[in-house]
Amino acid sequence: MRFDAALARPPAAAVRWSIVVLLLLAWEILPRIGAISPLFLPPLSETLAVIVADRAEYADALRTTLAECAVAFVIACGGGVLCGAAIGSVAFLRRLLLPLASGVYAVPIVILYPVLTVWLGIGGAAMIAFAGIYGFFPTVLATAAGIRTIDPNYLVAARSMGAN
Repeated sequence: MRFDAALARPPAAAVRWSIVVLLLLAWEILPRIGAISPLFLPPLSETLAVIVADRAEYADALRTTLAECAVAFVIACGGGVLCGAAIGSVAFLRRLLLPLASGVYAVPIVILYPVLTVWLGIGGAAMIAFAGIYGFFPTVLATAAGIRTIDPNYLVAARSMGAN
């Protein structure tokens, strides 16, 4: 008799959903039986009850957080792609700014958080600046590297078709 290993495995989606269900059950049961202090992790049902009761406050906080994330995303991705494209395309900028961007990227970003907090205060501006800087330099370096690795034959073909 032949054993087919593929038939013995449950589908990946079933495994993922099982893990989610088990985590939610653990969240509910472990604080109730005293395995985890309810001060550290309240049961899921109590957490959901508080969310429903204070939904207006949570919705306001969620709107603020999403707006801050959107601004930081524009700074990181929009600014990073534009600067990376300029650095990757222009040889003078590449020689001048690529070592600087690489050096700044090598600095642990956590060092900047106290400085940003002193400059911008505790609040949204410091968080936006921190998140924007956190994503800006990797985006610049990846975009510059991507532009530099374009096959020269593609550039010749594009120019032959009228691209500048």
